[in-house]
Amino acid sequence: MFEDWQRKKEADDFCQLYGLDCDDICRWDAISKTLHGSQLDKARKFNRMHLISPGNNGVFFCLPIPGYNSTTYEMKKTELGVWTCNCQHNVQTGMQCSHILALMLYFNNLGVSSQGAFTQ
Repeated sequence: MFEDWQRKKEADDFCQLYGLDCDDICRWDAISKTLHGSQLDKARKFNRMHLISPGNNGVFFCLPIPGYNSTTYEMKKTELGVWTCNCQHNVQTGMQCSHILALMLYFNNLGVSSQGAFTQ
């Protein structure tokens, strides 16, 4: 039970740091047609596996998790300073996705602010 509380606190702290609403962080299971799981756990996995890759002109890529999917997603900052992703979740809902969360972790690990990171 303590482990569950600690994990929730870490997620809440992370969301607060980056101005995210943790209640909006979830993933869609196309088979069961339900939302579940932790986007933060998935974002951590992208980083552990070194799947965040910088591109050109402030664009970043989230490479696929081997054996999980085959799509590479593109993330970029809008003129308003909001990070977007071309994944179905972010495009359809406008809510943060695991790919953007992984990018925020990537910046955090580099000691770079996501707000000022690679602005054009």
